[in-house]
Formats: sequence, C-alpha cells, structure tokens
Amino acid sequence: MSVSHRARVVLLGVQCLLAVPAIADDATAQSHFGQGVSAFNAGQFQRAIRQFEAARAQGLSSDTLWYNLGVAYYKQGQLEQAEFAFSRLLTGANRELARYNLGLVALKAHQPEMAEAYFQAVFEHSASTKLRTLASRQLDQLSVPQSADTEQSWSASVDLNAGYDSNLSRVADGEPSFEGASFLESQAAGVVQIAGSRREGVLADGLLYSRQYLSNDQYDTDYMELGLSRSLVLGPGRGEARASLSQSWLDTAALERTFELTTSYRLAGCGFDTASASCKASLTGARVDAGRHFEEYDGQRFGAALELDDQWQGWQWRSRYRYDLNRRRDFQTASEFYSESPSHHELMVVGWHALTRELSFGTRLDYRFSRYRDEHRLVTPDGLLVERRVDHRRRAAFMLEYRLSAQWAATGEWDAQYNSSSLSRYEYARQVMLLGINGRF
Repeated sequence: MSVSHRARVVLLGVQCLLAVPAIADDATAQSHFGQGVSAFNAGQFQRAIRQFEAARAQGLSSDTLWYNLGVAYYKQGQLEQAEFAFSRLLTGANRELARYNLGLVALKAHQPEMAEAYFQAVFEHSASTKLRTLASRQLDQLSVPQSADTEQSWSASVDLNAGYDSNLSRVADGEPSFEGASFLESQAAGVVQIAGSRREGVLADGLLYSRQYLSNDQYDTDYMELGLSRSLVLGPGRGEARASLSQSWLDTAALERTFELTTSYRLAGCGFDTASASCKASLTGARVDAGRHFEEYDGQRFGAALELDDQWQGWQWRSRYRYDLNRRRDFQTASEFYSESPSHHELMVVGWHALTRELSFGTRLDYRFSRYRDEHRLVTPDGLLVERRVDHRRRAAFMLEYRLSAQWAATGEWDAQYNSSSLSRYEYARQVMLLGINGRF
C-alpha cells in the first residue's frame, strides 16, 4: 500500500472527528482552532500545526484537536509528534480510531511489528465495521508479497557518541581495571527486505560498531555482524528464523567469531485487550571460535528468552527474561584454573515516556545472576583454594532523547553498574556516561 493511500485512509477518521465540537471557553483558542481547520482543509498542514498548537497553548484540549494535530504532523512526516498526539486519545471514546492511525505511523516509521499489533487490536476489538475492515486490509497488505518492480523496503540508523567509562575491562565479565578513560563510539545498522512482505519474507541486516578509547587503546573494541532472516505467519502470530555471523576485535586482535541460529515466535496483543502489546519467545544456539590468545572462549552458547512490549500510563515498556548457557574451553595456568562457562539468568525492564513532543525520558533496570559451571582453583602458599564463581550484577540507566528533526535526535545516558561476586577480584562498580546524536532513516 502506498504512502499516499495510507494518508487518505487517515483522513477518513479526521472527517468524522471534525464533526465533534471542540469545547473551550477561550475565544482566542477557538479562533486558532478554526484557522487550523481551514488551513488543514486547504492542505496547508504546517500552518495548521501552528494554529492547532496555538489553540492548545490557550488551553484547548479535545479529541478533535489532538486528532487533527496528529494527522497534520503525519502529513508533514513528523512521526514522533504524530504518535504523541494520537496517543492522547487512547483512553477516550475514539481509542480504536487512534489505534488504527498509530498503526499507520508505525508503518511509516518502519516498525511493522508494532503496526501489526495496532491493526490486530483494532480488528479484534473495534465495534466499528468500517475500522475493522480497514484494519483487516492493512493486515492483508502486510502479508502480500512484493512484486518484482516494487521498491524494496529498508531502514537504517547511525549513532555517534562521546563518553566516559569509569572502570575499563578488556572482555565482558572479566576482571575490572579500576581505570577510567574517555572514548568515542559509533554504530551503523541497516535492514533491507529482499523478498516477500514484512510479515512473510526474507530480510538481510548488518551492524558495525566501534568504541575507541582516547588514552588506552588496549581496550578498543570493534564488532561486525551480518544476518539473514525468514519470517512467516504461523497461526495467530509470526515465526522467524535468523542466521548470523559476527566477528569482534579487542584492540587489533581478533576476539570471537560467532555463528548463531535463532528461532522466534511473536504474537500481537498477547491475548490482552490492548493494541500495543506484543509478546516474543526465542531460542538461540551459537558456535564461538575465539582468536589467537583467546582460545579459552572457544565453545558453544545456548539461550532462551521471553519478551513483552506494551504501553501503560503514557510509557512504552519492554520487559525481557533471558537465560544463557555457555560451554567454553575454559582457561588454566600452572597455578590457577578459570571457568569461562557461566549460566546467566537476566531480567530487564526498559521504559520510555514522552515529556513533550520533542523530549523523551527513558530508564532501564536489570538484574543478572551468573553461576559458573566449574569451580575456580588457585594454588596458594597455604594450599589449594577452591571456590565456584557466583555473580549478582545490578544495573540502572537513565536516558534522555531530544528530537531535532524527523530523522535526528540528540541523546544522553548515564549507566551505573555494580557487580558482587563470590570471588572478590570480580567485584566492581562502574559508571558510563554518553552524549551523542542518532539518525533513523
């Protein structure tokens, strides 16, 4: 379905809402609103936005205002602002109409899974035959394979950051250095649809990541990943199989090459009466081949995860439980044996809330329990010390994002971690601070 056709569908809802009277005591607010409607009907959407915002600043707040404001922002390609406006209607009488248009916003923002969740909820719960029909068409369109001459859908992102790490470590879960350093960080990612549709098709994806420390390059990290996935509709949800190949480097030395297979199943709605809920279960198996001098990391990794995405009280929430099991070669010297084969249980919750149309606040909390398969052994003057490594890692992060345009945003993050361990050498406190800019295309 073309963008222009999606826009016409949105306007069907607007015409209905324009018939609802906007209530405000202030004549100035009513005047701004009336001028906004006139500009909207004339196709002057930027002028309509200015008038609607002026009416809102004067105290006007109605479904009519928020809906027209959302559509005007949508027509201008300002998707974050459109989402903010439509979300204000989710608790009112026009909830299903808002859900449908939030689905259109998600489609245009290259978020097909979120769009599917909105359309599925409208189809299942709306009392309006017209809205149910429109939602059904959107779900069907998501499943229609693309023709050979249809332009492939794609999305990409770029992140550029500068930051400070208070406690460096050469490898994940290794011994901390208790040294701090500033760094520059960059990341580029992209996804392209090479066959089929968003719901049933083949996607290729890629990721490049680099963190370079300004004063200590032995901690520099680089990472590259390429993936290919196949998705298809299975019952009420969507299944996906993905194969990926990744390579990481520490300083200039190859660290790990990983071949990974993941299968997952996503269900829109999760059986709840909510448009935005989406559940996902996944299983992962990976083969890890470490580079020279890192042979202890050779082996396998297996994982299982459960995820839930939802919206509540103006927040967008993502929660995840993940279990990882490692079977690595491990590391031994003449006097010491290190287990590199932990099992992890991790619980994570991430939430984002729009404070204004441009400014969003986010928070992340997670806890991870790790238990290593084999006991750590150390020869000391007093004899052999034997103890199993058990870690409890707690982490909290706070993020801010300010939208500079439809594609670009300025970001800030403060991340605090604390790890307690049965082996004191692995106990640490760590803080990472980031300032940067990201683009989404």
